[in-house]
Amino acid sequence: MNVLDDLQLLERLDYLIRAKATGTSSDLASRLKVSRRKIERLIAGLRDMGLPVSYDKEAGTYYYTDEVHLHFEIAVGGDHLLRIKGGKK
Repeated sequence: MNVLDDLQLLERLDYLIRAKATGTSSDLASRLKVSRRKIERLIAGLRDMGLPVSYDKEAGTYYYTDEVHLHFEIAVGGDHLLRIKGGKK
């Protein structure tokens, strides 16, 4: 996985957490086509950044305990644009 893949994965994970539609870490790993350990590391990383991620055993899903606003952005310039998804100058 490269940085863009990781960002897309985090965006998808954030969306599913917001929707309270993650399922278990195993379900989520299968859905996102990554290992369960990768999911656990990503969720631990979100928590390390101070995001209020919790798990509801009854509902079987991760969720945010408070309102969270995440914004993912990569800013590049010059020749790097040509290498990212066919961008142009």
